[in-house]
Amino acid sequence: MDDWEITENELKQLNHLQSLLNMSDSEAEEILNNTRRMIVMHQLNKITEDKRITADEWNNYSEILKKMKVSLKLR
Repeated sequence: MDDWEITENELKQLNHLQSLLNMSDSEAEEILNNTRRMIVMHQLNKITEDKRITADEWNNYSEILKKMKVSLKLR
């Protein structure tokens, strides 16, 4: 998943797991959303380790957010 995109094959595997685990759509969606949040927070922590963010880092991070279908709310 280095490309941050879920392929059709990966989606089929996730749906199969959902079925095997007898998981509702809302439970699966909650897990997916929590996983997305963890991934984007991990990536944010990586680019802020040195206490600064370059334009390239921010652009790459923005692309990850788009591909993961996550919006960032800054407070």
